[in-house]
Amino acid sequence: MLLLLVGVVVIAVPVTLALTTVVRLVRALGAIDASAVGAAIASRPDLDLEKLADQLDRGAAGSIAQRIVSVATHPESGATPLQRRLALAEEVADIERRVVADVRVPRVAASLATTGGLLAAALVMREGLGITLPEGVDPVPVFHAVIEKGLTLAGVAVFGGIVCASLHQVAQRERKARLAELDALVQPLVVRLFGPDAEL
Repeated sequence: MLLLLVGVVVIAVPVTLALTTVVRLVRALGAIDASAVGAAIASRPDLDLEKLADQLDRGAAGSIAQRIVSVATHPESGATPLQRRLALAEEVADIERRVVADVRVPRVAASLATTGGLLAAALVMREGLGITLPEGVDPVPVFHAVIEKGLTLAGVAVFGGIVCASLHQVAQRERKARLAELDALVQPLVVRLFGPDAEL
């Protein structure tokens, strides 16, 4: 029974990790639509970027829009335009790395859930089938119950792997959406701050 419980935990941990990662991609990086902020910056030359940065700091801390606009509008004192562009480029690269790294987690979790669960199922069956039965006890129902537990655990492991694989697909879609948001925000911001010919 203890091995069965351990097996379920072995499957539940990677599934939880994959789900947490996808939630982080959806919520933390997507708390506000960065594309809409980029469109507002591009279409409204009178938009005060300092006020926008303060609003994002209060209402969408940790989002792509907040991180990018804050870095671009709150430079270190005495920073040159080149240093500001480099700081902005570094923040963009950091967000891209984080998004790409998060996408890998559900795929690895799928492998861990399936492999760990199948190993736990094998251990449950090995332990159960290796017991010594008292004389006169019919082994068929006992072994049947052991095999049933092992196969149930194996089924849960495969289901956990499928859930993680599905979460990986969701994470892939979110990654594409987040990177598109990032591009849609950075382009008009760079043009607004550094001129129409500026590139990051």
